[in-house]
Formats: sequence, C-alpha cells, structure tokens
Amino acid sequence: MLAVASAGMVVNVIAARVLHSSSNENMNVRGAYLHVVGDLLAGVGTLVAAIIIRYTGWLLADPLVSFITAALIIRGAWQLVRESVDILLEATPRHIDLEVVRTQLEAIPGIESVHDLHVWAVTPRMVAMSAHAICRDSNAQQHALEHVHDAMRLFGIQHITVQLERSEMHEREEHLHA
Repeated sequence: MLAVASAGMVVNVIAARVLHSSSNENMNVRGAYLHVVGDLLAGVGTLVAAIIIRYTGWLLADPLVSFITAALIIRGAWQLVRESVDILLEATPRHIDLEVVRTQLEAIPGIESVHDLHVWAVTPRMVAMSAHAICRDSNAQQHALEHVHDAMRLFGIQHITVQLERSEMHEREEHLHA
C-alpha cells in the first residue's frame, strides 16, 4: 500500500505542476487539475493511513482519510459545477452588482438613463455586458461610448455592447420597459 501510494504521488505531483498554470484560465483544464489534485490528496491520505496502520494498528485510519479526501474532492467539484452552470445560464457573475454598474453608467456625461442591462460571464476570465442607453445629444455619443468602455474596466468587463438611443423607444421595446 505504501509503495503504490508513493509512486502515484510522484506521477500526480508532475501532472499537477503541468496543469496548474492554465487551471484558472480554462475550465476543462481546471477539471483535469482538480482530478489530479484529488488523486494526489488520495495518495497522501493513503500514505498517512498506511503509516498510522503500520505503527499503531488503528484500521479506522483508512476510511477516515478516505472520507476527508472525498469531502475535499466534492467541494472542488461543486465549485466547478456551479461556475459552469452560471456560465451556461448566462448569470451575472457573483462579484458584479448590476445596480452599481447601472449607477456607474448613468453617471457618465451625456447618458440620461440605462435599460435592458445584462452582464454575464462568457468564460471564467471574460465578462460581457450589453445595455441600451439614452444619449439624446448625437454629438456626445462617441464620447459617452468611450467613457462606458473605460468605466466597465473597473468591473472587469471586457466585452461591451451598448445601443445608444436618442429617445425612448417604448413602442418598439415594450418588453424592455414593462
């Protein structure tokens, strides 16, 4: 048991080092990384349990270490699943408050109001935003649009689509003004 656990740990340490650098950028790599780290934890746990059993005879060390390892693996997997579901459902990232984003947008000179505001994660590292904004002065629209892009960097939003409107379009956007 001790020899197999030691060999497995060496292989998993190498794999974890290879995957670690890309694990924050790509969810597939993060899944593979978490799998390898889970295997590494299981190997360490097996090693610890083997030593405890060898020198104390306490056989419950193995199931106890297995339970702790499983709990840690489930925790990491749950976080990955939750992030994946949020991306698939185009949910607003947890660190972004839509009302704060709206307030920031409406504070930009030339923007009177904002509606149909959406912020979602495309990938763990790319956040997108779309909105409609009333900017009555067509001469101020380019300046307002540039300010929008600058302001959204504060929230980590990289991909921005803004529809600038000179007047309300209630009759054409009934579903947005209900």
